[in-house]
Formats: sequence, structure tokens, C-alpha cells
Amino acid sequence: MSKHIIQYRMHFVHEVHVGIEADSEEEALRIAREQLESGQEISVNNPLYPVLRDTLREAENATPRYTVLEHIEAPHWPKPDDSVEAIQRRHFANLASRLLVQAFEGKRQGEFDRELVEQARLAALPAIGSPAGRTTTMINRIAVIIEGDVIQAVVADRPQEVHMATVEYSPDGFDASELRWITQGNGHRAQALVTEHFVEEPAICLDEIFDPS
Repeated sequence: MSKHIIQYRMHFVHEVHVGIEADSEEEALRIAREQLESGQEISVNNPLYPVLRDTLREAENATPRYTVLEHIEAPHWPKPDDSVEAIQRRHFANLASRLLVQAFEGKRQGEFDRELVEQARLAALPAIGSPAGRTTTMINRIAVIIEGDVIQAVVADRPQEVHMATVEYSPDGFDASELRWITQGNGHRAQALVTEHFVEEPAICLDEIFDPS
């Protein structure tokens, strides 16, 4: 028996629906076209252009094409590339989340399930890439840029993974309809002004901000 790496390719349709405010349909189409042709990826947490649908499906009448890429003489298969690792991490992250929810649902019933918490911890290790045999993923560093007591920007290493909001209690000059009720740690609720911020790629050097130690 010999080892072979087989590649198969199929044509897919990537369909994305993006919300764009504009004075006309032509203007909305122009903005969408500029965003795509400029190479800027519209992240799912972009409040300016909210992504409403993002699907990948096989094209109609698509036929797979099979190709032999490589013959493997070594006794072991090569290490899967980053695309496979990303799928595995999402799987374990979802598993860890489900286990944590189950554990805390039991706590509300008076029976905190520590075994489920431990299972969630074990599932989280491959999700973050350490120490279950993979390299540790870089911490997603976040910096809030403030000038004149006003947030000017929020930047992160991987902004697509971050949702950021400020919560201000007892703000002045706002109507009650503009505030949200926020449940506190003691179970009480308080009104606050919640402002979500768009997180973007850093235009500053984060290495000069964070202590590497």
C-alpha cells in the first residue's frame, strides 16, 4: 500500500448580503463595489456595513476535478495546513462552550457539575492551540485610542474576533429611551448608555504598547 495526496476541486458560489445606507441604489452598489475591489474584507462586526448573509454553496452542475498531487514515501502523513487547524479549533471551541453552558445550567438548579467544567477546560485546550500538541495562538491585543477624553478608535491584532462596547452609567443629557437596562453581578438592574465601537486593524505599532513579558 502506498500513500497518495489527492486534490479535488469544485466550483462554489460565495454569496454575501451587506447592509449599506446610501441615497440611491446606484450609490449603494458603488460603495459595495469599492469595498470589494479595494481588497478590504467586510468583517461581520462592522456596524457601518452589517453582513446579513454569508454562505458558500456548490455551483449548479458543479463537477469535482480530481488530481494526484503527491506520493508520500514517509511513514506518516504531513501536518495538515492552517485551514484544517482552524476547523478543528472551531469544533473544540463550540464543544467547550456547550459543556460550560450545561455546567452552569446545572448550577442554577443547585448542582454545579465540576466534571463538565473540567471537560470544557480540556476541550478548550486544542481550541486555543495549547498545550494539546499545537503552538500557542498569539494573544489578540486590543488598544483603545483616547484623545480629549473621547474614544477615537479601537484597534486589535485580529479585529474580526472582537466586539467592543463601552457601558456608561448615569450619563448626562440622554433620554431614558436611549439607555439600556444592564443586569449587575448582584442581580439588580441599572440603566446605562451602551456604545458599540468598530474595531479595526492597528495603524500604530502594538509591539511598542504592550510589554512582551
